[in-house]
Amino acid sequence: MVRMLISAGLMVLLMVGMPFPAYGIGFAPGLHPILGQTTTVDFTDAEISDFASAYRSIQGIKQDAEAEMVKAVEAEGLSIEQFNSIVDNQIDDTGALTNTSEAETAQFEAAVDAIIAIRQSAELDMESAIEKEGISVERFNQIIDQASQDDALKQQISDQLDP
Repeated sequence: MVRMLISAGLMVLLMVGMPFPAYGIGFAPGLHPILGQTTTVDFTDAEISDFASAYRSIQGIKQDAEAEMVKAVEAEGLSIEQFNSIVDNQIDDTGALTNTSEAETAQFEAAVDAIIAIRQSAELDMESAIEKEGISVERFNQIIDQASQDDALKQQISDQLDP
């Protein structure tokens, strides 16, 4: 159970630091899953505009979630440094916590539980924010995937974000 909580906690910490939300596991950006060939999708100006609006909303949601996660860790009596130290240095190959007292282990597990709940709520809020802008999560992710390899699309998005 601790291993699952720690893995979920790490995913949350990674999610907060990522520039775009990650929904699920997909194929390499731009690769057709069956053919293994690069695919290019054309996006309309309206889709790029919707994407940019959704992206702005998501950034706010992510900032709020990150602040909530910090409060959740601190509410359990751990500093962010202590929490990260446990994540980075005190987990053995089996996923068990090492070099932590029972109290620290309980604090850490409670913080991870809170972080998981915050992450789940934030993911739902992000999905709603995307759909509110009139774009599907799938299409949003297609734009992210293609922008990672398409400088012209990346510039088009940047122009929408910083007019």
